[in-house]
Amino acid sequence: MEALKNARAVMPAHSRYRLQLMALRARLAMRRGPAEEAQSLLAEALEECSTRGDHAIEALLWNDLARERLGRGDLEGAEEAVANEYRLRSLFHLGHLEDSYTVLGRLRLAQGRPLDSLAAFQTAGRLGKERGGTGNPWANEFDEATALAAAGRRDEAFRRLREAWKLALAWRAEMLPAQLTELSADVSLAELSTAMADTANAGLADRDRDEDRIWDAFVAVEQGRVASLTRQVYARQSVRDRLGPEYLAALSSWRATVASSLASEAKPLAAVHATLAGLEGRAGIEPLPGSGFEQERPRGLVSRLQRALRPEQALFSFRMSEPRSHLWVLTGTTSTYLDLPGRRELGGRLARFRETVMNGGADSGGEPASLYETIFGGIPAEAETASEWLLSLDDALHAAPLAALRTRTGRSAPYLAEVRTLRSVPSALTILQGVVRNRGSGLVAIGGAIHNEADGRLGGGEEGRAKLHLSHWVWPLARKSEPRRSFELASLPGSLREVKSVARAWSKEGLSARLITGADASEPNVEEALRSGPEVVHFATHVIPIKVQGAGVAVSHRVDMQAATRVQATRRPDDAFIALSLDRSGRRQGINTGMVSAISLPGSLVVLNGCGSGLGTVQPGAGLMGFTRAWLAAGARSVVASLWPVPDDDGEMFRIFYQVYGSGQGVAKALKAAQTAMIASRSWRSHPRYWSAYFLVGKE
Repeated sequence: MEALKNARAVMPAHSRYRLQLMALRARLAMRRGPAEEAQSLLAEALEECSTRGDHAIEALLWNDLARERLGRGDLEGAEEAVANEYRLRSLFHLGHLEDSYTVLGRLRLAQGRPLDSLAAFQTAGRLGKERGGTGNPWANEFDEATALAAAGRRDEAFRRLREAWKLALAWRAEMLPAQLTELSADVSLAELSTAMADTANAGLADRDRDEDRIWDAFVAVEQGRVASLTRQVYARQSVRDRLGPEYLAALSSWRATVASSLASEAKPLAAVHATLAGLEGRAGIEPLPGSGFEQERPRGLVSRLQRALRPEQALFSFRMSEPRSHLWVLTGTTSTYLDLPGRRELGGRLARFRETVMNGGADSGGEPASLYETIFGGIPAEAETASEWLLSLDDALHAAPLAALRTRTGRSAPYLAEVRTLRSVPSALTILQGVVRNRGSGLVAIGGAIHNEADGRLGGGEEGRAKLHLSHWVWPLARKSEPRRSFELASLPGSLREVKSVARAWSKEGLSARLITGADASEPNVEEALRSGPEVVHFATHVIPIKVQGAGVAVSHRVDMQAATRVQATRRPDDAFIALSLDRSGRRQGINTGMVSAISLPGSLVVLNGCGSGLGTVQPGAGLMGFTRAWLAAGARSVVASLWPVPDDDGEMFRIFYQVYGSGQGVAKALKAAQTAMIASRSWRSHPRYWSAYFLVGKE
């Protein structure tokens, strides 16, 4: 916005670009606010359009205004705006009348006129096809499904949603790797998969529910999550180089085949699938299952998931929505769907529970047990007795310490972490992918770094100053400016004791360990250590959240499946920074999530013992963004991280963790053993404030 304001100030009043700049500024303001500024800029731009006779831009602005008013619930104002847009497009033969009909359809739906809405959407779809439009191929199908559902024609609505989902996955896979575009795509797919879940289950008694639709919706939710992770994996430069331009061409062919309604014909799609699989195989890439390239029906994917689950495992998949949330539960022999409270109610309870635990509040067992009953009380016996739970989470569930739930009321009741082995998965479909455990160069532990200039290990003097180094991790965002002296942080003396304790526990099993501490905890040293392909990487240091300033947003104005107008706005995810040591020039060294994209750690375990290292922006449709996801995209099979800052100590919990893990147990069992030992310690570590901060996400 500031750049556009400055551009206008220097642009000549008679410039032919001045109006485009004013319109762009007004449209951006409507997406980012504040509302008063947006309204003022829009009125100014509309007046300028009328004065100059630029009817095309004026129509575009009226369309934006109609959507904005619709999002605020100003239906009368939206009616006026869409009428003005339609008048201009018709009178001056501007084209794109489908845009007017789309907004009109959403307006009629908000006015409680679903059949009129359906007629408008159908007209928009026909005009778009006649014009050969290049917009989202599934959007019109989604709109028509919304109108059909509002009219009570749920069978037709679900069929439209299913077709829209095929088109949406094809569109998602081919998208250019630009952050805001990716965010918008994830939000769109989340809307679509949530609509499928809502339509499959809304207002129906258990006996009336269609099982196929229920599990179609489950697969859509999980396909959306795995598609987002797949895009992050394939967006890495090293992966793009290996796949080459042929892969993008094959994706385009796949999208075109689906969009031309040939998806039901196995032959053309099979050829495209074979091409994609061949390119991935030659590049040495194992595709994530269920990302849309398979031709099997959703029930086939569900059966594969059940076969992949071990007898002691149960899978839980959540989608939080309004007026109800959704839970699908799978074991090797059962498949169950359950309604849960809506996002506002359940999310509020989860947030309060998190705050209580994080702040060390009294653990009476009442609310932890009640919340457990709300979420898991209706699950079948086969899932209840399974010893290992795999959790595909959504929304506020990502930030909640589920390990600290009580399985029944009372202070003596066991915590969930004591009776179940818990593991989060980025998508339920990732369990179909084989687990490859890296048996590389042992453990690399980074800790005891120099965090401030009061640390005597920093040294001084010009002769001792280290040569400035720019890690290859920062590519392609590297800039040639001189690094400036950076912020100082509190020393973490316990982190040095922690990595030494971790190394001793690891070495007892006869495995090699490398410590990187003090001034040696630098970008080049850590870079070199990670290039050796260690089995385990352990960070014990500060993890600093970085708020994205002036972040853009992806905005969707839509009438949802309950015919309620709303605005879905998504900001860019915040970043985070793993703090390494200051160098002798005072420069803060470290790693952010973007830098991880240049790292390759196939099959490794990454442990992030830092302040809230597992937090990030919860992105609709994609899940938790941040370091956990970045390391998984870099090839790590599992990541252990924390939900909030924990005290700097000597690493007693991780000493036990590595003893169990080094003896051949899996990561999830090692984490459970460590947490259970902390509970039994009868020390300050026994409070869930400490041990329940840690969670595991990944394949093992």
